[in-house]
Amino acid sequence: MCLIFSLNQEERELIEEFIKALPKAELHLHIEGSLEPGTDVRVG
Repeated sequence: MCLIFSLNQEERELIEEFIKALPKAELHLHIEGSLEPGTDVRVG
């Protein structure tokens, strides 16, 4: 059983607020235009 379903309303709200407060991460990045000229990049 999924843990979230066994939580009461107050617990779910606390978890929701916690998730909203987490730092946001960049999910998508284009290498072109995001690196400075002369940056040595090794992929692989």
